[in-house]
Amino acid sequence: MDEALILPIKSEIDPQFERQVRKFLADAQLKMPNVSEAELLRAAAGRREDHRLVAEYLIGMLWLSWRFDRAIQMLDSALAVAPAYISSTEYLNRLQKITLLKNLPLFSQPRSERQTWADLEQEARLVVYLKTGRLS
Repeated sequence: MDEALILPIKSEIDPQFERQVRKFLADAQLKMPNVSEAELLRAAAGRREDHRLVAEYLIGMLWLSWRFDRAIQMLDSALAVAPAYISSTEYLNRLQKITLLKNLPLFSQPRSERQTWADLEQEARLVVYLKTGRLS
């Protein structure tokens, strides 16, 4: 399921950068990537804006799964440039999912273990229901 966190951008991803992304993703299975590790991945993206998008989206979504409050800042940065590099359908789907997940309470200290995407989405829907009285 985490493979879906690698954004399908319109251009070709550099193979070396893709290896770094996959390693970052694999390392994040057991331990939340800290800010320094995240900055290393962003630096690996170089000056390519599409690679920065892939890195920031991946970092933001991983941090979100650990309920780390810096996730929203990273995701907002990624979403600001995403329409130029991914299909409009993909963008709208990701935007809808992130908008839902932004309803979750986040913390300055990440949780001790990662939550599954199904649990996160279910909890976010419950939060929306409790806030609005409507199912999302």
